[in-house]
Amino acid sequence: LPPLPPLDPDTNKPRPSDLFVDTPGSPVAQLDAAALGRLKTVHNRRVLLHAEFTKALVASCQSVSSAEDITNQDDLCRLFGIVTTFCPVHCRQWRKLSSDVLICVARCSLSPAIVNYVHRRSCISLCVRNMNKCMTEGVGPLELIEMMVTLSCFVKDASESSYVLLDDFRTSQGYRFLSDFLLRIEVSAHDDAMGAMRNMVLLVSNLTKTGFVELQPPKLDGSPFQAKDFVMPKPSGTDSVRNILAFQVLQSSFMKARTQSLCLRIVEIIFNIFSSDPANFFILEHQQTLSCFVERMHEKSIPVQEHVLKLVEYVVCSLNYIPCPSLVSMSITLKGAAIPTVLTIMILLNKLVNFDEKFRDIFRDLSLLDSIIYNLEQFSVSAYFHAKQEHRLEVAVGKDNLGMRPMSPAVTSGQMTPVKGDGELVERAKKDAATLEQEAMQQAIGRWKCSSIDSLSDDVDTTGSSSPSDLDNVLTTEECLRQSVSCLCTLLLDSPQN
Repeated sequence: LPPLPPLDPDTNKPRPSDLFVDTPGSPVAQLDAAALGRLKTVHNRRVLLHAEFTKALVASCQSVSSAEDITNQDDLCRLFGIVTTFCPVHCRQWRKLSSDVLICVARCSLSPAIVNYVHRRSCISLCVRNMNKCMTEGVGPLELIEMMVTLSCFVKDASESSYVLLDDFRTSQGYRFLSDFLLRIEVSAHDDAMGAMRNMVLLVSNLTKTGFVELQPPKLDGSPFQAKDFVMPKPSGTDSVRNILAFQVLQSSFMKARTQSLCLRIVEIIFNIFSSDPANFFILEHQQTLSCFVERMHEKSIPVQEHVLKLVEYVVCSLNYIPCPSLVSMSITLKGAAIPTVLTIMILLNKLVNFDEKFRDIFRDLSLLDSIIYNLEQFSVSAYFHAKQEHRLEVAVGKDNLGMRPMSPAVTSGQMTPVKGDGELVERAKKDAATLEQEAMQQAIGRWKCSSIDSLSDDVDTTGSSSPSDLDNVLTTEECLRQSVSCLCTLLLDSPQN
């Protein structure tokens, strides 16, 4: 392999002709049929040569002595550089060969001497710098995914015997690169952006299970709501979380994400992490993932909110654990959220209060009951406010239910002094003022139920989803009221203290 060349001053990229000396492109323009036939034959021969050369090189690298021999002339460091360097399309087969060699070394012949060499030559830092450069220069997202897959495979296999290379990835800001890539690719207009985003989230989830030391869940803090017979699950080993920093990439990316697609993908992956090993949630509990997500869920779209609350439901119903910080965050969110978010939370609270009777005491002690009552009060205040506004509007335009002619300005302004021409109307208004106001209020409340509640329908979705229509808003409000009253009745009417 040739030495790593300097950057081209014109393109700021390595010269492909210097990096891959004997792999020129194959011109096909302005060739006749015979020339195209000969070119195809040459191409097929090159493909056959590449395949045979790949087999021979990979087979030789399965030996520890052969793998250690390529470190003598810095060839292994060059392989890391080639794998994470830009190259034209016709040279990518050789970059793929370099990737295959590195993966073979990691899986079959990774000795302590090779690990020390990779650490001493700062190969991991070299790869991260190259990938950052490729990302800023606009290299295709799938190419960056291929680079990261090779690097992660090498680091994962090395972490089974040593923590050195995984620590090198941390010190070289590798986790920051992962987060920056996710946040950049979610708003990219590239055709492969969505596929690259899904693959990168999956790659980060695999990194969460990469580590030299098996993590253990902490001891219970003696929560008063936890069942006395609860037993902390033990890590399974294969699917247990070993890398907290990789999980923090998922958590921080969710908090900063601006699109629904990335948020949904991250929540789905976190659900898979929790469900793959029951101990994973407890290992990661000190990260306060659920409570952070619940606190920020009002900024996300409704589908994202539903997936976040599914995490809470899984922890409660499947792990038989009471996440008190998440429920406290839910209580705070209820008091300031818009109606669609309140409805999403109330559906979950109804499930929980019917799942176990102890949630009646939990909701009361964690102020969830107060939040439910607060929302019902807000609905009542909003109904009265809209009814009063409509009643004043009707009086201002001089309309009454009996079809009488308009009232004078003195009457509509509250001054009940008789005015010429309006004596009969003023006298009637004096006698039946209370009755008319009650009827108008009742009619206005009925009309309010069929209109949107503007004062409570703030824009929930800041991630690109459209605002609900007036009819959807009315249906959401009615369903929210029904869920709130249902939960409140279950809490109060079935409680032994009531």
